[in-house]
Amino acid sequence: MEESAFLTRFAQSVTVVHRRKIQVAWNSVVEEIPGHDDAVLEPVP
Repeated sequence: MEESAFLTRFAQSVTVVHRRKIQVAWNSVVEEIPGHDDAVLEPVP
């Protein structure tokens, strides 16, 4: 995905073709990431 974001500098649109099932969360913010042993990583302000 990083390469496709870079290519948008040079093209009006970029199409990503992927053979596996992936889910993309566009325009989203990660609020927490559950860790191991019930630890939770909090976002950095």
